[in-house]
Amino acid sequence: MFTRTMPRLRARAAVAALALAALVCTRGARADVPQLPANAIGDDTFVLVHVDASKVDPDTIDKTLKAVLGPQAAMAQAGMADFREKYKHVVDAGAQSITITASGPVADGKEPNGIAYLKLKPGTDHAAVEKMIREEQAKSGKEEGKDMEIANDGDFMIMHKKGTALPTAGSADRAKQFAEALSGPSTGMEIAFVPTSEIRAKMKDEMKDKADTPEWAKGLGEQLSTSKSMTLAIQLGDAPTIGVSVLAADADSATKIAGIADNAQKQLAAMADQMKQMGPQGAPMAAMFTALADSLKTTTSGTKVSLNIDAAKVGPAVKQIIPMILMGRGGPGAGGPPRPGGGL
Repeated sequence: MFTRTMPRLRARAAVAALALAALVCTRGARADVPQLPANAIGDDTFVLVHVDASKVDPDTIDKTLKAVLGPQAAMAQAGMADFREKYKHVVDAGAQSITITASGPVADGKEPNGIAYLKLKPGTDHAAVEKMIREEQAKSGKEEGKDMEIANDGDFMIMHKKGTALPTAGSADRAKQFAEALSGPSTGMEIAFVPTSEIRAKMKDEMKDKADTPEWAKGLGEQLSTSKSMTLAIQLGDAPTIGVSVLAADADSATKIAGIADNAQKQLAAMADQMKQMGPQGAPMAAMFTALADSLKTTTSGTKVSLNIDAAKVGPAVKQIIPMILMGRGGPGAGGPPRPGGGL
């Protein structure tokens, strides 16, 4: 949503958060803002992903699947047993939370530097936890993660790609911006995006006179490029929600963002009407657009613009689209059933 410069990063951050959650989710509580080593957030840090496993445990995930997918949640049960086993192992080992940061330049196709901070209970045997993680990697048979290095800093186990340097100096100002972005109540899974000056410039440039970009998207891109931060918060459970908030540059920008969201809502409703004209063939997409349009209701408080999507209400649309997705994969069962944690 924020900008097309970041699709790979957003996808990798989300997958990393879910995948690592399968290894490190715990029942430990956290403060309103994730506590990290002093040098974790530098001048070039632009994304922070936090998973609070006291709200992302197997039972809560199971409730979420049932709330959103109903009977079709059974398709995910094949992977839940494995998830529960890994969850128990890391809880017993002493893991408490996971926070992932992304830093560095994004120009010329450069990969950002992703670092995962695994918080362990005081007195935890770090060597035993590392051994467990390495064994899980070996069992998976996947190449991803084999080039990972592990370091320790107090109660943190720090995982990063081999050959990439760990940050040596933190930025108090940047850390304050992330703290502000994540100052709301913990929802379980949060992603905070605080653009660097380089990213802001690229966001503005990509929205210039693009023929295939809708006017509302151009306006949104312009406003987001000057915003202080953007946050995605996911609440799991019986009443799952997806919250999006933008801390705008000023009150006028906040009003403009809210207006753009209202226009997007109207366009989604119009697209739903068009799909309805297609008859039964367009019914699934019409239901999806209608559900999304109903969910795009913003609230504004000062410079903060927020919207909450009721995942359970959007669920029926998701359920109608699943068969189409499965057919696209080669029919029901192709590639195996979906598994929690992005395919773990």
